[in-house]
Amino acid sequence: MKLTASRSLPRRLRSDSGLSRSGFSLAELMVVIVIIALLATLVVQQAPRFLSSGYKTKL
Repeated sequence: MKLTASRSLPRRLRSDSGLSRSGFSLAELMVVIVIIALLATLVVQQAPRFLSSGYKTKL
């Protein structure tokens, strides 16, 4: 019993380290990545419209 108790203690300590310590869970991080990816695809879809319409900045 003593050996299994001492082996399970480091496992519990390891699970508390990493992203959960800084305040972000893995699910929250995945949601942020998906939102950024969706915004990036919207920007890429809008880019040819700006280029073909002659949208240029004045120098």
